[in-house]
Amino acid sequence: PNIITYNAFISACERNQQWRHALSLLEVMRYTALQPSAVSYNSAIAACVGGWQWAQVLALWSHMHDREASMAFMQSQGELLAHSQ
Repeated sequence: PNIITYNAFISACERNQQWRHALSLLEVMRYTALQPSAVSYNSAIAACVGGWQWAQVLALWSHMHDREASMAFMQSQGELLAHSQ
C-alpha cells in the first residue's frame, strides 16, 4: 500500500467512527517507509474528534506540528547550505 491507500483507509475510519483503527493505521505508517502526511493526521484527528478522544487529538496535533516544524527546519538548513556553496 502507498500513502494514498493509507489515507483512504484512515478517512474511511473517520467516516465510520473507528478512531482506534485510524490510530492503528497511522502507527503502521510511522513504522514503515511511509511518512504520514497532513491528510493522514487530519483524518486521524477527525476520527478521534468523532470518538470524543480529546487527549488523542491533542497528541496527534502536537506530533504533526513537531514533525512539520522539524521538516521546515531541515529544509531551511538545506537551502542555507546550498546558497553558501
